Amino acid sequence: MSLETWQKFLKGDESSFSELYSKYFKELFAYGLKLNFNQEVCKDAIQDVFYTIYISRNKLNHIKNIEFY
Repeated sequence: MSLETWQKFLKGDESSFSELYSKYFKELFAYGLKLNFNQEVCKDAIQDVFYTIYISRNKLNHIKNIEFY
């Protein structure tokens, strides 16, 4: 799912971005809590990451594996 969804997002499909966010939020949140971040700080950091990905999507065509990115 992720590669196809990622490719759709890079082509401008807004719903794909929502799918990516939904898929990876829980994993990133759990990882942040494991590193002892405050819950709200962790949520804000994840929002910042996804915001940066969204506004930079035209420059991310070289990324083939979103999970590792």
